[in-house]
Amino acid sequence: MDIEKFISAQQLQSSYKLQIQHHFMPLAQQLANSKQPGQALFITINGAQGSGKSTLAAFLAQALQQRFALHTCACSIDDFYFPRAVREQLAQSVHPLFATRGVPGTHDIALLSKVIAQVQDGARGIRVPRFNKATDDREPLENWPYFERPIDVFILEGWCVGAQPQSPCELNVAVNSLEQNQDPDGRWRRCVNSRLANEYQAVFNAADIRIMLKAPSFDTVQAWRWQQEQQLIARHGASEHTLDEQGVKSFISYFERLTRHCLAHLPAHCDVVYHLDNTRHIYQCDNKLATQGSAFPVVFTDLDGTLLDHHSYQCDEAKPLLNALSQAQVPVIVNSSKTAAEIHALCQALHLDLPFICENGAALYVPKGHFITPPKAAQQCDNYWIMPFAPPLGTLQQCISALAEQFGDSFRSFSQLSSKRLSALTGLTGEALTQAQTRHYSDPLYWQGSDEVLHQFTLAAQKLGCEVLRGGRFVHLSLGVNKGKALHYVMQMLAPQYSCPLHSIALGDSHNDVAMLEAADTAIVIANSENTAPILKKRSALFSVHAGPRGWQETLNSLALIKEQLAADEVRNHG
Repeated sequence: MDIEKFISAQQLQSSYKLQIQHHFMPLAQQLANSKQPGQALFITINGAQGSGKSTLAAFLAQALQQRFALHTCACSIDDFYFPRAVREQLAQSVHPLFATRGVPGTHDIALLSKVIAQVQDGARGIRVPRFNKATDDREPLENWPYFERPIDVFILEGWCVGAQPQSPCELNVAVNSLEQNQDPDGRWRRCVNSRLANEYQAVFNAADIRIMLKAPSFDTVQAWRWQQEQQLIARHGASEHTLDEQGVKSFISYFERLTRHCLAHLPAHCDVVYHLDNTRHIYQCDNKLATQGSAFPVVFTDLDGTLLDHHSYQCDEAKPLLNALSQAQVPVIVNSSKTAAEIHALCQALHLDLPFICENGAALYVPKGHFITPPKAAQQCDNYWIMPFAPPLGTLQQCISALAEQFGDSFRSFSQLSSKRLSALTGLTGEALTQAQTRHYSDPLYWQGSDEVLHQFTLAAQKLGCEVLRGGRFVHLSLGVNKGKALHYVMQMLAPQYSCPLHSIALGDSHNDVAMLEAADTAIVIANSENTAPILKKRSALFSVHAGPRGWQETLNSLALIKEQLAADEVRNHG
């Protein structure tokens, strides 16, 4: 499925792609998994006016059809409105307010029930009605969509789909001026509630899976409905049946009672609830379909000696798996002692437009636009939102200066070493060396003393509040931060962005990776040339046979969770 093409056809903002990747594509997978052989799947989507329910239904229909080969029909309960002539008869015989389409009692539920029965019976040649809101009338029969083959998945969306009836006492007080002035005795709203409690419930109760797009408030819904009307006018032009802003406010009054009731009570009856903010972006998802077996992997990786070869800084052997993970939309988040400048350059080379953690958990860098809203308290710099966890570098350097009074003969800090000396130690030259020297939070130490002196140094540093970690080439000091804490923060930040549980996988090769490895759900220790594997105390780990990128790809590729995700992506893309 071409997501970009779908977004363009639906005239959506580019940010909708994130919601597709994080929420709706996993949902499509869960729906496909729920489909039982020989049985049609009936899905309902509730959402107030302008919430995006029609767009979601259209996306799911395309995804289920194109990626999972499920013959899918998506329609709106609006398509089952009575013809205008029938509603005019209802207005004369029952109540004048039934002339306006929308509320329960204005839909042809007998026709809807017939279509659903045909779908559930596996019938061929099903016709589904279409309603033209511009003419306020049903389309002629020859314009109805025709489904020659049996329908595998039937999606019904609508503002009142799944709504529960109110209690009689809740109907006594009018909720707005429309009810107060045009339904003073409550006859119209009692009739609406009666229809909802009877034939509508028979339809809604037949649903296999119930989804809701939950708006923040009714006031927000009113603003959305006006936006929707403007889009309708832009596409089809103004007519006697389109509304101005005041007309929208009057029209939406018909739906206020049940909309407020749905916002308050319907989530408890749904399998999946997407909580929307005022801009229709999802900030929380409650998903009863998600199980531990459907967890989505998030990969955190060290660089030198892990993803990158310790000497050449290359990762050719890992690139095929990196590309496959990217295609499957599995995040690979760099969590390294390297600087932001170094990681940025590497991510560009590897086409990883993802958040990364630099300088041993000191800061999180998030590409602007990766999330719909920036992380709280984030700073802006160039094309990134930056979330610093560590204090400014000057604070750490004060500790280093204090330690140098006793241990100065045993180390030289990164900032003290000449470019020539650093190049000899690291093998870096030119721009790569400059990037390594561009530090904002850490100042690694080139240790020249004995292990015994390092032990004494560690004790002294701890008294100053510093943690001492030994990396592949340097000793690292940090103040209250580490790779594990940063991993935990990122997982908390990612969780609301996905509609399924997340499973963190961490890969590292040295002692300064221990906190990250112990914080992850799955820890992978990559073999290193010095045969000094980091020791984990809080969890077990998997160990690679080979070092560097070869061990990285072999071990990661052996995980069942990764295999499942890559296999699912293969099916989605190639059937």
